[in-house]
Amino acid sequence: MKKIIKSGIFILFIYCLSDVNAQIVIHGKAIDNDSGDGIPFASVQIVNTALGTACDENGEFVLKIDPEFYDGTLKVSCIGYSNAILAIQDLKDSSEEEITIRLEPYIGYLDEIVVTGSRKSPEDFLKEAFNSIPANYIQQPFNTEIYSKISVVDSSNVVLYQIESILLTYREGYVSGARNYSKLLQKRETGNIPSPFHDYIKDKNEYFPYAPGFDIAAVDQIGWGEESFTVFNPKNFRKMEFKYDGVSIFDQDTVVAIAYSGKRLNGKIYIASNNLAIIKHSFKWGNNNQEIIYKNVIGYYFPYRITTKVPALHNKTIYLVAELIIKNIVKDNVEPLEKKFGQWYPKGVPFNKEYWNSNYPIKK
Repeated sequence: MKKIIKSGIFILFIYCLSDVNAQIVIHGKAIDNDSGDGIPFASVQIVNTALGTACDENGEFVLKIDPEFYDGTLKVSCIGYSNAILAIQDLKDSSEEEITIRLEPYIGYLDEIVVTGSRKSPEDFLKEAFNSIPANYIQQPFNTEIYSKISVVDSSNVVLYQIESILLTYREGYVSGARNYSKLLQKRETGNIPSPFHDYIKDKNEYFPYAPGFDIAAVDQIGWGEESFTVFNPKNFRKMEFKYDGVSIFDQDTVVAIAYSGKRLNGKIYIASNNLAIIKHSFKWGNNNQEIIYKNVIGYYFPYRITTKVPALHNKTIYLVAELIIKNIVKDNVEPLEKKFGQWYPKGVPFNKEYWNSNYPIKK
């Protein structure tokens, strides 16, 4: 295997100055040390907890850390890079405003690896990963706290309207037929809703036809099983073509990519070779471009970032870009949610300026 050192992480720290024991808010950016470009979609996690966030498409992230975690460590990981481990106490005590950590990106060649000890077809490798879902993904109900950002952009990628939300979600585990519901807790809006959306508003109290979190269940397909039309139903394999499509690393494990194509959808699944966990799935279904990335959180894999890009309301000049970042996962004392559309729709949820300024301050 060949590995090349070419990258780094650049992090800015903003401290709460009123109290040395107060929370610290980290504004960070993961960048490639060779090119200076941001590294998109890296995971940022407080080690041995379910707390964390994800970098955006520019490699930027915001994370608030409570005093109880000052003795812990922060892990930054991304497919194709070695992990970066940062001592939170060192970061808190550091007088440096900028810290650069050199990473080791990975370049590998598929013919150099032997998949799980012997040569296997990509179909057989996928089936083994599907059979390993009960071991890698929790089978019991759980809650997540999610930061959602839905942006309406024009063909030049200019943001016309944006709604940020905090969602509480409930899922009955990664089992076939599991329910997946959400409840909207906070919201913040910027810009104006483009006029094409107004024709789809049926209730005068509704002002945007897409509910935050509308795409969670559609993208998080693990556990759908044999009732599904997706690649996660092996009965559909005869209608698809598969091929190995590269090798990389993630969280210190070798990752094998398998590309698939069919009549209704095509995509790529990334599988960790050590435990056969699916750690990334990107796919296209019609005009929908969707991606989900998973990470190991205290023994099980959970999604940490979900993205969707679709033409908005069949309008080829306006697009809807949805991004969801999982901030926390709760496996104990799970709060079940009812199937009520109104609880995850923005109407009736007031804007809490203090909450957003404290947790998600806008960069100046």
